[in-house]
Amino acid sequence: MGGHITEGKLLLLLSPLTLGSKGPMACSVHLCWCLCLLLLLWGPPSAAASDKCSPFPRGEMDHNVTSSDVTNVSVIQYEFRLDLSLSTSVSRAAVSATATSLKFCHNDSRQSVTWELLASNGTTFDRTSPQLTYTEKTHEGSHELALKEIGGQNFTLHGTICMKISDTAGAGDLLQSVLRVTVTHADNRTCTTFVHSPYFYLPPPRMWVGSDTPQPVPMMGRLNTVVNLRLSPPASRLTLSRVQVRTPSEESSREVILTIQTTDIDHVTGFTAASKDDVLSSEANIRSTYSSYQNDVGEVLFPPLRRDDANFTTSDLAVLFAARAEDYSQLSNDDVVNVSAAVTFGDVGGGGEVGWDGESMPVGGGSGANLIWVSSLPVTLQAPPLELKQPDLELSISQKSACAYDGETRSKVEVKVVHTDNSTATAYNVTARVYLTAAMTLVRHVNSELRQNSLSLQQLGSVVNVDIERMTFSDPTTVTLDLDVDLSDPRARLARHHVITADAVFSDRWGNSTGMFTAIDYVSLKLDKFCSRRLNWTSSDASCTCSHDVSREDCACCQHGACQCGDVNPAMCQPCDSLHLCQPYLDGFDAITQLDAGDGQTVFICAPYHLYRAWSKGISCYRRTSTGSDYSWAAVNPMVSAIMSRDTNTGQLYGISNNGLAHVISDDNGVTWFTVHPDYYRSQLASGNVENATLSYGPPEM
Repeated sequence: MGGHITEGKLLLLLSPLTLGSKGPMACSVHLCWCLCLLLLLWGPPSAAASDKCSPFPRGEMDHNVTSSDVTNVSVIQYEFRLDLSLSTSVSRAAVSATATSLKFCHNDSRQSVTWELLASNGTTFDRTSPQLTYTEKTHEGSHELALKEIGGQNFTLHGTICMKISDTAGAGDLLQSVLRVTVTHADNRTCTTFVHSPYFYLPPPRMWVGSDTPQPVPMMGRLNTVVNLRLSPPASRLTLSRVQVRTPSEESSREVILTIQTTDIDHVTGFTAASKDDVLSSEANIRSTYSSYQNDVGEVLFPPLRRDDANFTTSDLAVLFAARAEDYSQLSNDDVVNVSAAVTFGDVGGGGEVGWDGESMPVGGGSGANLIWVSSLPVTLQAPPLELKQPDLELSISQKSACAYDGETRSKVEVKVVHTDNSTATAYNVTARVYLTAAMTLVRHVNSELRQNSLSLQQLGSVVNVDIERMTFSDPTTVTLDLDVDLSDPRARLARHHVITADAVFSDRWGNSTGMFTAIDYVSLKLDKFCSRRLNWTSSDASCTCSHDVSREDCACCQHGACQCGDVNPAMCQPCDSLHLCQPYLDGFDAITQLDAGDGQTVFICAPYHLYRAWSKGISCYRRTSTGSDYSWAAVNPMVSAIMSRDTNTGQLYGISNNGLAHVISDDNGVTWFTVHPDYYRSQLASGNVENATLSYGPPEM
């Protein structure tokens, strides 16, 4: 059945410093949730601290508000008392008051704090006492009282602090005041202790977890878990919140039973436009508790959000976590597992891990006190009988890229093997077979990250075998093959299709079937593409010591494997064995050029500075001719490295020589080239009948 909804319970995650010297304190919930407190007592100071600060300062702080009326109160009055037994070595005692989600009643915090210091001899000091040396100041939301020249006496400091709920506080925020007491000795030794007030919280939104997925959920089936938050009056703000879902794992194998695939915002209504944008752009994270490839934790972190009070009475936010039912070793039909959900309010110790199982108390946390709502969603799984469980794989093959340069052709082919939606079991002993033509040779391969898996690859004749030991639903395998295609044989060069086929054979876990096959897939390679990448050996920072003049520090900084060009070109680096490339080249030599030949079919494409940079040999330019939807490529004379312009009247071509230093011209459509004086070159370009090439600095379109 579908449409399951589960309410939850509310937990309070505390650190040892959250509870003051008063010990455990009760906190009631005025909404219909069960509130459980993890009570951690603040133990005595360590021996080292006691020796250093004995007797240790003690104190207590209370307030005049109960959690049941927190939403109606405007002012919170705190009363505090500190017992200070100060040795003669004490030079200074400072008490600093801060608060969480609260602010002082007055802009000048001195108007919000009253205090009186009572000495053991009966003398009373306050702000009006001339014989007391003290300072008071406000700093970034805290109020500090520093007492000086009071060593060797026992004091009781008591007073009041007037606080209001901060304008930025939101539903789920904890409210608490803290006194930080720091005692400084003449030798600069210090000891610090904290006194915390009882805490309460602004009531959180209503929360529940549900699912619209029909149950039972079959193998490879999708389960949608939706965590809902509803903000209602009087609350108009929602504090920082983290929505998290955790799926169960098999205890013996640690295989995840339901792997989280995606997170998404199911819906968001009733918030301001800015808050809605914040929701839709919130940070999402999917990860694995076991640091494995199977993700069992999904979470979304939301910044503080504000309700659109002018147009909505309530605000709703729902987060959807999509999971997939996996095959695992002890799976049985009608197994019932629990998906846990939690919402944490406030700062969880800078993103620290919070442990929970949807049923018991939290088992970890960060610093400070945090309100946590937890719940769980029961899920029933459907599994076929053992004899009917069977993997079902799908293989696909595609061309990723092709490069043609210097008469060589390389092509990258991607082979991918995945489970289909009909699969109900893990696949074993998977062998993907890629059938090449006689003109193809495997140069290298790159495979996807191996998780709980192993992979081996070898070419036997014209067949490339990819052996995969084991494939779960969550472990698809991708292998990219880098192939060299020999087109020296005219039969291969003139072929219209270069077809590669592939398939895979596999078996199941139990050996019920050992001869299962995928469907055959194929790809027809297109080998008429020209691709390149820019080579850059010089970093952007030109502040390195010059190799030709060590007194200078304004030369180029070089990438690994490159050397400075010296005084020939101080701002450039080139490979240490190719410093002839340092000569300043003509404009356009470092670009990819594309120039229409004017016949509607032919385009000249050159890339001298990229995948191959010309130097007196090799091919930098190609003539690409289109015939219908097909292309053919022909090399242009290696004397030219970049064809820059064409005279539309005479057909004369203008370019740059293969070393990048001279101007060249062709009168026969690029068959032969000759060097000309720069003045003659410029005069020809100034004739007004010139069409210039398109320059780009990245790979041309394939």
